Amino acid sequence: FDLADPAAPVKRDTLWFPGYGSDVAAASDRFFFVLTQNPSQWWNSIVSIIDISDPDGSMRTLSSIYPEGYVQDKFKLNVSGDVLTIISQVRTTNLLTKLQTFSLADPARPKSLGELYLGLSEQLYATRFDGNRVYVVTFHVEWRMDPLWVVDLSNPRQPRIVGELQVPGWSTYIHPLGDRLVTIGIDITN
Repeated sequence: FDLADPAAPVKRDTLWFPGYGSDVAAASDRFFFVLTQNPSQWWNSIVSIIDISDPDGSMRTLSSIYPEGYVQDKFKLNVSGDVLTIISQVRTTNLLTKLQTFSLADPARPKSLGELYLGLSEQLYATRFDGNRVYVVTFHVEWRMDPLWVVDLSNPRQPRIVGELQVPGWSTYIHPLGDRLVTIGIDITN
């Protein structure tokens, strides 16, 4: 929609995607991402890469990425230059969080760059990207603890854990404020 005149919005283009759409994320002036469930594997997502660079408002689907797990929300995606990072919850015999990086140098043919597993047997909750870092919260029910992971993304081919903090309960929202992190979550003590 063109909102140049807020009193009279103008429809510019429409794209349709099969299945259930869970979220959308505008990442740059070039790309828009649509998250849907994979109809053949309901616990896995499809991340469709949409070209939104045309000034007339027309859009076109460039490609799709099939991460290993389910991408819960827009906070699990980030574009930095030509690198797309996706964080998903993988269901195997245990829950597992997987961070994957992809090159969008040729967005019609994204290439896998690197990956990192976090939180064995832990549910994925809050995530937040901040420059070359991403903060990831998982929760282990048995231990009743919230590991807050700090992951360095400066080398997208080798993302690595550079910090971890154990907190009771789990965080549902993270907000970086300079050299501090503010989190909101669930306290499971009293």
